Order: sequence, then structure tokens, then C-alpha cells
Amino acid sequence: MVPFFKPPRIFLKFSSLIRNKKPVEWVLNSSENSQAFVLGEKIYAKFEILNNASKLIDGKLSSGTKFLSDDQTLKSLSKKLTEPGSYELSAVLKRDINITVQIPKKIDVSVTKKRIEKTFELFETYLPSYYKLFNQRIFAVVPVSHYHNGKPHRRGFTLETLLGFTFTTIEERFDQPEEIFFSLLIIDLMHELGHTVLLTYQKVDTILVPEDLNKPIFSPIRRSARRAIMSFHACVANAYMLEAIKHLHPNTSSLLEKKFLEKTFIELLDMQKISLKLIKKNTKQTVLGKRIVKELVYQTKNINLNNKTGIPYKPEDISYFTLIKKTIA
Repeated sequence: MVPFFKPPRIFLKFSSLIRNKKPVEWVLNSSENSQAFVLGEKIYAKFEILNNASKLIDGKLSSGTKFLSDDQTLKSLSKKLTEPGSYELSAVLKRDINITVQIPKKIDVSVTKKRIEKTFELFETYLPSYYKLFNQRIFAVVPVSHYHNGKPHRRGFTLETLLGFTFTTIEERFDQPEEIFFSLLIIDLMHELGHTVLLTYQKVDTILVPEDLNKPIFSPIRRSARRAIMSFHACVANAYMLEAIKHLHPNTSSLLEKKFLEKTFIELLDMQKISLKLIKKNTKQTVLGKRIVKELVYQTKNINLNNKTGIPYKPEDISYFTLIKKTIA
């Protein structure tokens, strides 16, 4: 299917927006009228993505986000993602990371569906504008299984070749307290939404000048040097996670969840400041890239949590980084 917007029209609309002198938001969608929301509507190849999605799951995809739990659909999708071709996961991910598209047999599907449904309800209640953007941009949340040293490990990813899909593990989440299950999954989904938004922009802009795309830059998520554009992606995903925590924190009465959110927030914010400083200093951004960096820097200076517990943290306290420490290949 031919994309609805041809490249010249995309660039024309994009150029007119980039010249806008008014203060606008380019990445974070704090309202329905944010620039990210408007521009996303203009440049996102929605029809192309829906066409690809229909091919992958036999035309069973309708509007709105779906958590794919039907066994037959998952088997069909798994087969298509393991066959040689443009959608082959091991090829898209550059290497085989032992990912299986499935809800593991040991997990009760009905319980999983109820947990996911409640997660979406909380997502919509506490982050309504982001949830709306999520529903418009991500059409299917695909459960995957990932094991490391024989144990289930948490992992999630969004791919340029499969925009409209996001993949996340489920099994290991049941080892966490129930309140952490919900908040952590919302944070993870927001992380993937950040990647999706930046991938949308990359359809019309390189974000960094081509010669700087592969420069080694510290990533705020992996806490190590990565290709500059991947570290830029991590910063955008990180920004969405910070927004998630900001909205979730005042709406929980669980002391455990508050401590988890507070420690995670501090760690993410500290890493974000380091990465953004290095990106500004060591890479040359496009006009759009500069505006995104400016917005992310503004966020780091102004975002905060109210009604914090004030409880000192111990090294063993749970945090996002504790949970992902050994899960990133």
C-alpha cells in the first residue's frame, strides 16, 4: 500500500512547522495541542503501518491499542517473525537475543489479561493525554518471553520496521508486588512510546547530523557508551518515563510504590542530565534535534515530585535500574 503522505508533502508540512517561532513542545505530549501531537498526525505513515500490521496478524487488528493474548494470533505472529524476511526479529534486532512471541504456559492468561486491562485503566486515568497518544501510535502490545541463564528476564523493544507494535515480557513481572507490576508496566510502555515518537520524527529528519549519528555517547538507560542516535533515543524514552513517574507518584498510597518511584525518578533524572550534556557538547543536532534537546533539558530543570516520603534510600531498595541491571543484552 502506498503511504498516504508522499515525502514532498511531508517535508513541506514539516518545514512550515519547524519555522514556527512560537514556543512549542516537540516531544512531550502534555496536552492534545502539543506540537508533537500535531506533527505526528501529519507525518506518521498510519495507513502503511496498519497495512503491515494487518499482514502480520491476519487482518485482525482494529483501531485502538490491543494486548495480543489470543494463542492462535500469537502463534501466527511468531511464525511470521521467525521466517526469513523483512520482519524476521533476529535480523531486525541484528542478533538473536532468544526472544519468543508468547504468553508463557506457566502464566494464567486470564489473570494476565486482567492485569493488563487494569494497567491500561490506570494509564488512561493518570496520564490521559499520553494514553491517547499511545492508542493512536501503538496498535498492538505483543507479549514476548525472554530468558537469561534459565530465568525469565524483563525486556521491551520497539522497532522502526515494525512501528505500531511494541513488545514486552510479562512472566517476570509476576515476581513483583502487584502495585509495582502496574506502575512498572506503565513506565515501560511510556518508554516504548518515547521511542515510537522519535522514530516518527526520524521519518523526516536525522535528528543528528549524519556524521555524528554513530559517535559514542553515554546512554542514560544502559549507563554505557552507545551510538549517539541510540543514546538520543534513550534520552527521549527516559523523558517519557520521568513523565510517567511524575503522574503516578501522587496517585498511589502504597509506601513501597512511592519509594520505588522516588528512587527510580532520582536515578533517571541524574542519568538524563549527564547524557544530555554530552549530546549537546559532542554532537551537532539538526534544527529539530536542537529543539528536542532544549525541551528535554527544560524538563530536567523543572520536573519534580511532590509529597515525597522523605525516607532515606538503602542500596538494596528496589528501583528501575535494579530491575533491568542484568536484563539488557
